[in-house]
Amino acid sequence: MRSSLWLAVFVALSVLFCSEASAQSVGAGAGIVKLEKDDESSLYLTANVRFPLLGPIHLEPEVGYWKRTQPVPAGELIYEDFSIGANALLVVPGSRFELFGGAGIGAHFLDRSAGIAQIIRDAKTTDTAIHVLGGIDVRLSGPLVVFGVARKDVFGDGSDERDQTKFYAGLRLKF
Repeated sequence: MRSSLWLAVFVALSVLFCSEASAQSVGAGAGIVKLEKDDESSLYLTANVRFPLLGPIHLEPEVGYWKRTQPVPAGELIYEDFSIGANALLVVPGSRFELFGGAGIGAHFLDRSAGIAQIIRDAKTTDTAIHVLGGIDVRLSGPLVVFGVARKDVFGDGSDERDQTKFYAGLRLKF
C-alpha cells in the first residue's frame, strides 16, 4: 500500500512540475518482470519523466513497482520491489518513430516476506542496480505517444537471483 502511494505521489508531482522544469514528456506504463532464476513473471508498473539534457541525450527519472505472492503448503511467500532511479538515454528522433537506448542506476527497496504457519518473517533490503534499456516511441496523434521498452536490471556480479528482466509498454504525453 505504501509503495502505491509513493507511485501516485511521483506521478502527480511529475505532472505538476514538468512544464516548469522544461520536461519533454511524462509517461506511465505496465508490463512484466521476471527474476533471473525464476520461471514466474509478475505485473510491473512504472512512471517516468523525460528531460532533454544536451542534443539527443535525455535524463529520465523513474519509479517502478512490482509484487508477487506465491502460495506454499503452510502459507505464502511475498516478493516485492519498489524502485526509484534515473536513466541517461540517447534518443534517435524521427517523424513518427523515435528509438532510444541507455543506462542508469536505481535504488530498489526489496521485500521478501514469508507467512508460514501464522508467523511472518521479513527480509527487507535496499540495493542498487544498474539498468540497461532500449525502446521505441511511436507518435499516435498530437502529444500522445505509445512506447515499448526492454530492460535488464543487474544487481551484482555474474548471475544474481535478484537480477530482473522487464518488458513494458505505456503512454507518454509530450509537451
